[in-house]
Amino acid sequence: MQEVFLHNKARSFNQNTLVHKFGENTATDTSPETIWSAGGLYPWSSFDSGAQTIYAKSSNSGDTGDLTVQGLDANYNLLTETKTLTGTGVVTLSNQFLRIFRLSYEDTTSNAGTITTHVTSGSGTVVGQVEAGDNQSLMCVYTIPTKHRGYLTDYTISVEKSDDARVELLTRSSSSSVFQIKSVLHVYQTTFNQTFPTGLLIPEKTDIEFRCTGNANGSVSSCFNLVLQHN
Repeated sequence: MQEVFLHNKARSFNQNTLVHKFGENTATDTSPETIWSAGGLYPWSSFDSGAQTIYAKSSNSGDTGDLTVQGLDANYNLLTETKTLTGTGVVTLSNQFLRIFRLSYEDTTSNAGTITTHVTSGSGTVVGQVEAGDNQSLMCVYTIPTKHRGYLTDYTISVEKSDDARVELLTRSSSSSVFQIKSVLHVYQTTFNQTFPTGLLIPEKTDIEFRCTGNANGSVSSCFNLVLQHN
């Protein structure tokens, strides 16, 4: 494996790769939403027709640093590309992505605006987002690369004071199938860690998503850890 990441990224040990992902939804609703900063349900259908050209921009003209996009290519192989932003101007990535699960921003100062990646055009559907000042996306979604299997070891849910939420761990084996619940928790103004002692097996090309249903404008955050093993 060539990926060697630290915080919210992956670390390689021999044939295994450790992946740590986290996300947050600060405006939950009484209907299910993905735990990601953009709100609403993640638009998986944007990739149903295949790998897409990705367009990136910021809402602030001063954001001219490097944006690194991580995801999968048309064959479900890991893919990373770095592109220099031009503020509010739209830049087009050179590679096409079938999945996006992480964005990171690098510059001498933090991003002043909201950075977004889109499909179809610079004003198309948002498939990744970095909130102002975060320099990093917050999205609890992931897809197991081809020729790998994942073992989800644990996940943590945190709900703010006076908030409650139902949180679901869901997976689907392909874009033509439905998401199935693999674990569900009900939490109230607390933090809870769910562990899987032997690891929850997740096959290659499987999508992973965490969803929450809670108070209107509540706040829920989550993180999860998995081990990627080469088939």
